[in-house]
Amino acid sequence: MQGYNCIIIYNAKADKALFCKRLSDPYEGKYNLVGGKINPGEDGFTAACRELLEETGIGEKDVELTHMMDFKYYNQNCYVEVYVGKLAADVNLIQEKHPLCWLDLDEDFFDQERFAGEGNIGHMFEQVKQFGPGSAPKGEPYTILCYGDSNTYGYNPMTQKRHGINNRWPMVLQKLLGDEYRVIEEGCNGRTAYNIVEDNPWKTGDYGMKAILNSHKPVDLLIFMLGSNDLKTLYDSSPRDIADAMAGMLKEAAQFMLDQQEFVPEFLLISPPLIDERIGETFFGDEFDSTSAERSRQMADVLKQVAENFQFEGRGCHFLNAAEHVMPSSYDCLHLEQDQHLKLAKAICDLIQSGLK
Repeated sequence: MQGYNCIIIYNAKADKALFCKRLSDPYEGKYNLVGGKINPGEDGFTAACRELLEETGIGEKDVELTHMMDFKYYNQNCYVEVYVGKLAADVNLIQEKHPLCWLDLDEDFFDQERFAGEGNIGHMFEQVKQFGPGSAPKGEPYTILCYGDSNTYGYNPMTQKRHGINNRWPMVLQKLLGDEYRVIEEGCNGRTAYNIVEDNPWKTGDYGMKAILNSHKPVDLLIFMLGSNDLKTLYDSSPRDIADAMAGMLKEAAQFMLDQQEFVPEFLLISPPLIDERIGETFFGDEFDSTSAERSRQMADVLKQVAENFQFEGRGCHFLNAAEHVMPSSYDCLHLEQDQHLKLAKAICDLIQSGLK
């Protein structure tokens, strides 16, 4: 069954409606609403926005459409979706083929000598008048991508496996925020901010980052929580080295997302949880030491500076110090236990709901 749409557009004062004057059949010489065919595989709302832009130059930034009603014609094997919108401000119309004009609302839209549609246009306007313009289509969820290391992956310090899906902070965040959001986990054990992991170079922070970002676009908020693995004794990285690397990663991600999705997402830079000074006595004692722990306490200040100084195409970067909300497990002095994942998710949720979105 072929789909079509008709679109009622009111001017900014809501005292006129937009029509085209048909230059050809059907309804040659009569006034008709703008609209057209719904292409195969195209959803109705997308088709309505496309037709409106093609025929009038009115884009989504100019008007919010609502879906008011449908007509279904079994004898013609087609259906018509009716959308309604009021301009936010006056615009310059750009006609595609048929001349465009504004008509007063006191016109007799049932007059079949002047208006197309066997009286349907009049019926549509009466429906708006009596019952309102309908409902806005449910938009795409606000997408949050969490890019981090084992504390984003959900490494369980007690089992050396992975926390359950409902106990990892990104998935807890999903539950707290609800269906209007989509939270994506991209945590990797051993991922660094910039140091090259010789045996596993794919664990280096920017390795594969673009492929991950591209596969999940559009991304509305990109969360980075990296740096703990760069504090391994092998690398001897200073907090400033890590901060400089994160500044570069932010810029690289911003430029890439602008190129790929045509807008820059929000950014949240999280300073990772502290490393406990007793880590040398644990399973990870051959990789981290007390110097690692000391440097982890310096991370928040330098990463906060990175967030405060970041600017790209008018977009800044938000900041959260995870150490103010969570502490590492006493089992390995590095990773978060289940209750700490819950606390971190709550802190991030509060930040998002306080104005990040």
